[in-house]
Amino acid sequence: MLSRTADHLFWMSRYTERAENTARMLNVVHETALLPQSAERAQEGWLGMLSISELIPAYTARHGTVTRDGVLHFMVRDGSNPSSILSCLRAARENARAVRGTLTSEVWETQNQTWLEVNRMLAEQYMGEGFLYGQDLTTEAGCRRTWAQYWGNITLVDRAVGEILGALHETGLAERTIVIFTSDHGDMMGDHGLFEKCVLYEEAVRVPLLVRVPWLGHGPRLIPGRISQIDLVPTLLDLLGEPIPAGLQGQSRSAVLRGEATLTGNDVFVEWNGPDGRPARFFDQGSAHLREPLDAATRQRAGEKWMAVQGAWRSVISADGWKLNLSATDQAELYDLDSDPHELRNRFDEPGQQGRVGELADRLRAWQAQTADHGFQ
Repeated sequence: MLSRTADHLFWMSRYTERAENTARMLNVVHETALLPQSAERAQEGWLGMLSISELIPAYTARHGTVTRDGVLHFMVRDGSNPSSILSCLRAARENARAVRGTLTSEVWETQNQTWLEVNRMLAEQYMGEGFLYGQDLTTEAGCRRTWAQYWGNITLVDRAVGEILGALHETGLAERTIVIFTSDHGDMMGDHGLFEKCVLYEEAVRVPLLVRVPWLGHGPRLIPGRISQIDLVPTLLDLLGEPIPAGLQGQSRSAVLRGEATLTGNDVFVEWNGPDGRPARFFDQGSAHLREPLDAATRQRAGEKWMAVQGAWRSVISADGWKLNLSATDQAELYDLDSDPHELRNRFDEPGQQGRVGELADRLRAWQAQTADHGFQ
C-alpha cells in the first residue's frame, strides 16, 4: 500500500513539473518568434521545441507541416499527445485523486483547481470564439451554413453509396455481397447547445445500421431492439462461414438476421476515454477570426459543457430504454429514452430511481469485468 501511495505521489509531482516545464519552453519559443526575423528562422524555433521533446514523428503524423498554431495546439491541449500540458495536468490530477486521503487539502485543491481552470480557459475559446469549419456559430447565418454543409455531406455520401451499389449490380456481384451501411458516430449539430461529438447524447452515439445479406431471402424490414457495432465483425464471420476467434469481443447476431432470434433483452454499452483535444476554434482559418470573450455567465456554462468531455465516461442503454451515464468527474445522468427521447430530464438524483440506478450500474460493472475494461472504475 505504501509503495502504491508513493508511486502516485511521485507521478503527481512529475506530471505537474512536466506541464510547468513545457509551458516555460513554449513561452520562450513564442517570445523569441516575435523578434524581427525571417519566417524560416521563426519556424526553426517551433521545430526545435518538438525536437527537444522528441515529438517530431508524433507531431508530423497528426499535423504534418510544423507551424506555430500546430505546435501550440499539439503541446498545450492535444489529448492524443501524452506530453501536452493538458494531458500532464490530467494525469497529475488523476494521481492526486487516487491518494486524495493522504494529501493536505491545499495540495488537492491546487491540483483540482488548476485542472478546472485550464478547462474553463479552453471552454472560453470553444464557445467564446464560436467557430467551427470556418463558420461563426454565434450567428444564425453561421449555424445555417454549418447545417447546410452537413446535409450536403450526407447527400454526397448517399450518392457515393448509390454508385457502389450500382457497380455491384453491373458486375453481377450484388447477390453474393453483404452490404453494411453504418457510421462511427453522429453529430450534435447544435442540439443541447453543442456541435461535434465527444458526448453521450443520442445524437452523437446512435448511428444508422443497414444490413443486406442477399442469400437470406428477406425483404426490407426493421428489427426491433438495440445492437452494438462490436457485434458486426463476429456476425460477418459467422455469415461467411468463417471461425470466430476466441478472443474477439462481441457476438454473432446472424441468428437475428435469419429471423431465428431477437434482440430482446440486449443492453448496449458505450465507453469514452477523454477529449480529442480539438476545441472548435481549431477548425477555423487562423487568429483573424478571434472574437471577444462572452459574458461571465456564458463562459461558466461553456466551461461546464467542455469539462464534461474531459474525463472517462461509461454508459449502458438498457433493452427497455433506460440510459445511465457515469463519470468519476462529472454529474451522472439517467434518462428514460422512451418518454424523453431528447434527454432533457436527468432523473439520476430522483429518490424513486435509485434502485434502477443501482441495477444499471451493476450491469455496467459486470460488462467491465467481462471485457477487462479498467479505464473507469
